[in-house]
Amino acid sequence: MRETSAVRYALAAAAILLLAGCASRPPPVAAPDGLLIAFADGFHSGVVVARGSAPPELLPEGDPRPWVAFHFGERGFITGESAGAGDALRLGLVGGGGGMQVDMLDWWVHDRGGTDPARVRIWVFVVPAEALAGVQARLRAWVAPGTQAAVLRPGTLWWPSTRRWWLGDNCHDFTLDILRAGGVDLPWRPLRLASSVRADLDAAWAERDAR
Repeated sequence: MRETSAVRYALAAAAILLLAGCASRPPPVAAPDGLLIAFADGFHSGVVVARGSAPPELLPEGDPRPWVAFHFGERGFITGESAGAGDALRLGLVGGGGGMQVDMLDWWVHDRGGTDPARVRIWVFVVPAEALAGVQARLRAWVAPGTQAAVLRPGTLWWPSTRRWWLGDNCHDFTLDILRAGGVDLPWRPLRLASSVRADLDAAWAERDAR
């Protein structure tokens, strides 16, 4: 039974990878539990899980879409309210209020929070039920206690975070923290940049694939 489930998840992952090459948006893709997907476009990164694998209290109510993206950033920048060299310099020097954006999706590709779908790469990991419980716990830990989510648009919430966004605690640190909670072996680095994230994800994915 365990091997059958792993094969089913692997087939689902393969289907997602094939869809990534499609020029047009496909119909909604069924989202099996047991998958933890990392995405990165060379600048921003985050994770995607099936709706059934996500903490229900962190999701928009009544949205039936099968996938959920979680990513971290500074609110003004990730929502497009801040722009230009001045804001980039400000964030680089002093940081800003951090938050976790939650997006309901028909499939894993999206253009929210500064993500460029044309440049996105994905890494699909199959994780056991106990690891998914760890993922949920870590997602909850990034949300400031007693806060309420802001609705940025239908299907998208912004949760204030326990952490302040700065170069030493950015979207990539969030992504790798959630992946580690899912049992993905990733090294710690004092400063996370997009290039090192992709290299480490390539190495982790190759190691899992070789098992």
